[in-house]
Amino acid sequence: MKENINVRLMFLDLYNGNAQLGCAAVLETHWCFMRWPFPWHNKPILKDITFLELVPISLAFNIWSSN
Repeated sequence: MKENINVRLMFLDLYNGNAQLGCAAVLETHWCFMRWPFPWHNKPILKDITFLELVPISLAFNIWSSN
């Protein structure tokens, strides 16, 4: 359990809240990170909260839907 908490804290420190870098998803003890494609950098799409919330959900479904 302590290791799980440490992983989550590391994730929060490194990735949480920085929507300019990309998005991340967590499932139990697994997590993944996806960088935004370069053409999206500094574009209005990265200011759309619906988009920013939907992409990691789609990413999680693609990776872990068989679990």
